Amino acid sequence: MDVEAAEKISNRGAKLKQEGEIEAAIACYRQAIELSPNNYQYYYQLANILKEQGQLKQAEIYLQQAIKLDSANSWCYHSLGEVLVQQNKLVKAVDCYRKSIDLNPDFSWSHYNLGRILHQQNRISEAAECYRLAIKCDSQYSWSHHFLAEILAKQEQIELAIDHYCQAIKFNPDFYISHYELGRNLQKKFLYQEAIDCYLKVIELKPQYFWSYYYLAKVFVATGEFDRAIQYYQQAIELNPKYLQVYFSLGQILLARGQQAIQDYRNSLKNKSKLWQVYFEIGLGQAWEKQSNFESAINCYLNAVKIDPYQELPYKILQYIEIPPQKLNEIIVFYQEITDKIPNLDLAWGNLGDVLTQADKLDEAIICYRHSCYYNAVNNNSDLAKLNWARKKQKAPNFIIIGAAKCGTSSLFAYIQKHPQVLLPYKKEINFFNKHFDKGIDWYLSHFPVITDSENFITGEATTQYIFTPEVERRIYNSFADVKIIIMLRDPIDRTISDYYHHVNRGLETRSIETIIKTTQELLKQFSQPEVEYTISEFDYIFKSIYLFQIYRWIEIFPSSNILILNSDRFFENTASVMNDVWHFLQLDCYSSSTYIKYNVGNYIPVADEIKQELGRLFEPYNRKLEEYLNLKFNW
Repeated sequence: MDVEAAEKISNRGAKLKQEGEIEAAIACYRQAIELSPNNYQYYYQLANILKEQGQLKQAEIYLQQAIKLDSANSWCYHSLGEVLVQQNKLVKAVDCYRKSIDLNPDFSWSHYNLGRILHQQNRISEAAECYRLAIKCDSQYSWSHHFLAEILAKQEQIELAIDHYCQAIKFNPDFYISHYELGRNLQKKFLYQEAIDCYLKVIELKPQYFWSYYYLAKVFVATGEFDRAIQYYQQAIELNPKYLQVYFSLGQILLARGQQAIQDYRNSLKNKSKLWQVYFEIGLGQAWEKQSNFESAINCYLNAVKIDPYQELPYKILQYIEIPPQKLNEIIVFYQEITDKIPNLDLAWGNLGDVLTQADKLDEAIICYRHSCYYNAVNNNSDLAKLNWARKKQKAPNFIIIGAAKCGTSSLFAYIQKHPQVLLPYKKEINFFNKHFDKGIDWYLSHFPVITDSENFITGEATTQYIFTPEVERRIYNSFADVKIIIMLRDPIDRTISDYYHHVNRGLETRSIETIIKTTQELLKQFSQPEVEYTISEFDYIFKSIYLFQIYRWIEIFPSSNILILNSDRFFENTASVMNDVWHFLQLDCYSSSTYIKYNVGNYIPVADEIKQELGRLFEPYNRKLEEYLNLKFNW
């Protein structure tokens, strides 16, 4: 052991590091360790260089050795915590930061880093305490104030959140996100001028930040400055032309101003992109739906199709709107003209089939559905056109996703569709076994590609009303006893709120959620066996979330090997793993996707904690019975 030589070499390593000679510096520290293996500082200094170079595993080893030599050094634990975080070893990192804090409770950075981990793990109260301690140690660190404010805002402690966002801005005036979040919270307190100042500052600091324009426009709506609101909505559209909520908000302003304002705005869009024009019509249509004016909404969606027949979204919206009888012939002609002009538009063929079905022209509708299936398949894979397409489908679909609504079924359906052996209908919800059973099996099977009768492909559908509609389970079993059934279940509190606002936003629900809770509580008292005695409707949001009432009918009639129950929380937390379960259930080779986008995500104002707590108390006994019945743990 040559202590003196080791120190000289270590000093040389420090100098080389300053000069940017990293490899030479690393070599010096390794040599110093060989000469003086009991000096923790050499391990610590070498580990920090390796950490900066991204050699995390090696850095971890050297820091662990440094701690063995000096277990009372807080810096070693702190640095090890940073290395572990970068390797996503969060449990060990938490332990390291706690030890660092025990040894040096006045070091704000350890409190802050620990808070960030706990925050990400949704351990909100613990994270908030860490941020408070970090501020106590260093009151000028803006990030501690910012993230503490974020927690306080979610806890509805708006005044305190505002105070800490102001502190964050004081110490970091150029950080645009603190200005933005301050504006959001000032807006909640109706401090509109102060909120406007914040959003304008964000635009100064970050001109491309979409949300500042969007919420600035909302403030101007609240203050009655509609021209300025339209101006900022339009700037938001320039930045993000596919965010439909902007067009909806814009549509609401124009509806309030009257038909002439709507027409003037349409005229102003003639020099804008087709996408802008299409999405404006969709947003305006949704604004009409919010007012329960469905005929005007349909006209807007048809306008969107006229502007660009290749845009999918207006067709998909029209699939779920009942057409007034007086408009049926007009819309049949409308779709026929499109399919004559552009024969390979699968969505147009499918929608034409739906309208013909509503007009009770089933034979014509069946032909349209078959065209839709064919073009849907070959448009996505031209090689399928080379295969032998029979005239009609004979075999049952392979699977049916029966629900529940607002549990992620749209996302699941989209992910299944990506598999190369899966060919699906042109739309998700066929509603055969609940609404159209009288149309006959040929009508139903016409919705599926005929080549899925071969062993090379499978098909299926997803109708979320099946799960709670009486007799559907028997109809499916009597028609296709071997079909596989997939059920998705979400935390019933979240599902109920999402389903409620989905109907509110479409103009289909005017009751308050508090009224619905009280009504349901009274109904539950009236029945000794609600699952037997009460028929659930589409608007029974709470009953639809008491899954036991619905699932037992399916479990009793289908073999367990034909039913797959998915937990929505796990589905979105670990999508690839859950999809592997789905592929196994469907007897397909596993197929992974690079991205898993969430589909049909709801947009609504967060409800009060008191409402969530009331729903929680209502659901708790039923959740427990469900877990016992299925022998599954959902942790709701």
